[in-house]
Amino acid sequence: WLFFDMSLRQGSGCVRYQGDMIKKIYFPREVLPISCVTSNFVNMLFCFLIVFAVLIISGIGFSIKALYFLPLVMGIEYLLALGFALLLSAGTVFFKDLEHITTVLLMAWIYGTPIMYSLDIVPHSIKWLFLANPMTSVIESFHKILYFKTVPSVKQLAYSMAFAIVMIIIGELVFKKLDDNFAEEL
Repeated sequence: WLFFDMSLRQGSGCVRYQGDMIKKIYFPREVLPISCVTSNFVNMLFCFLIVFAVLIISGIGFSIKALYFLPLVMGIEYLLALGFALLLSAGTVFFKDLEHITTVLLMAWIYGTPIMYSLDIVPHSIKWLFLANPMTSVIESFHKILYFKTVPSVKQLAYSMAFAIVMIIIGELVFKKLDDNFAEEL
């Protein structure tokens, strides 16, 4: 979750904070949110070294079969973060409060994602709402792979992958549409 959270928080303002550079030279501006999300992704990879060390030292261990799915889950989360970052970074140029709204929404979103609790304790009547959250299947997949040493649900991963692809497409379309006006707005 920290990777996703930081990618969206930093990504929402990454274009606006580079306003001087955007006004002076032309470059593919998608580089800004991509670099922001990628740097947070590299940070997450380093954090996983600690997670693996703790799993080994604690005796929990891990399943090689389940670990094959780890790069897929990480890739899905990267695409989700990038899609949202593209959308938010473009929107924040025109609506500066979007950066602060993003921070508040992320604080609420963490409670709607089963990170610190199991999805099993969610009442059945509202479980559909939690399952609609694309981060639920990502986090549940991390739990299954790392803690329960089982293979994640392919159906849940397919949903998150489809959502991530849609977010990348929407994020890129919005970014491209607003890109030409960045210099004037900044």
